[in-house]
Amino acid sequence: MRYFHKEYYNIKSFEDRRSKAKERANYDSSIKTNLEIKPIDQPDKFNLYYVPTNCTIELVSEISRLDVILENIYEGLPGLAQRNFFVDMLSMELQSTNELEGVRSSKEEIVRTTRKIIDENNKKGKIEARFKNVIKSYFELKEGNLKSPVDCQDCRKIYDEITCDGISKDDFPDGKYFRKDITYVYKNNKEIHRGISAGEHTEEVMIDKMNDLFSFMHRSNISIIIL
Repeated sequence: MRYFHKEYYNIKSFEDRRSKAKERANYDSSIKTNLEIKPIDQPDKFNLYYVPTNCTIELVSEISRLDVILENIYEGLPGLAQRNFFVDMLSMELQSTNELEGVRSSKEEIVRTTRKIIDENNKKGKIEARFKNVIKSYFELKEGNLKSPVDCQDCRKIYDEITCDGISKDDFPDGKYFRKDITYVYKNNKEIHRGISAGEHTEEVMIDKMNDLFSFMHRSNISIIIL
């Protein structure tokens, strides 16, 4: 991607850029995703594809090698060290996600809740804290108890499970699975994401796009991305 970015912007003519991009998209090795992206400040939509270059394949191979090494190191740690490592990784991941979505939180708050959940699992107690259900879903994922969603119904079920302790019923999506109207995400009073807009058919279009995503996720020839 970095190579193509450099090559693309070294081409002066806009038409030549379009021609180069089209040529690359039609390489025999190009893998079409059947997904679209629309940059927030541009009128055009673009079909997403990727080209598995030798460099990419080598990087995936290196990631696999290092993954085995890290797994062995982790398994060799004392139980307390494993716990602290997991808490730290989970907290950083969730905090990063919250920042991206414009949700106010702190890593310290997430760490406290995560440790309470661990104690709850050990003592069979109950706690009340923000992000409790989200954090529990990470534990389920770690244990291999979660399955990838296959349709919009699964997606809505996951949403309901992880938000039931932090969102009032009045704020729940008002459609069958999603919201009926266009949605926005703001950060520091700046719009950073704009949802699909299709008038009274917004949710129908959203369902179609999500079905495209589910089909892509379960294709057998995308392991280079999801490895």
